[in-house]
Amino acid sequence: METWTSILYVLVAVVSIALIGLVLIQPSKSGGFGSGGVAMGESVFGAYAGSHLTKLTVIFTTVLFVLTLFLAALVGRTHHTNDLADAAAAGASENTVSASESAVVEDINNAVRTEGNAR
Repeated sequence: METWTSILYVLVAVVSIALIGLVLIQPSKSGGFGSGGVAMGESVFGAYAGSHLTKLTVIFTTVLFVLTLFLAALVGRTHHTNDLADAAAAGASENTVSASESAVVEDINNAVRTEGNAR
């Protein structure tokens, strides 16, 4: 499981960086960061670069969302399983009663029964 988790972390990082790059190279209508390279963007990606880049941005955003959900489910299930195993181990060690503790409990129970019968 740790191998898959590591692979998903790397994929999330790569898709995030690609998504940041896609957003930064898109031409801006309000003169933002992408407006300085609009001429370069149009010459490299063609006249309809905005629509292609917008589609790619939506695709990368969807991929990032799905990867993140899958990673969260995988990590949550791994931690939940580990917590259950730890709780079971702790419960097993707490439920182990030594012979002397058992004798003390038996003595207390006998004293309570005797006290109850005396009344």
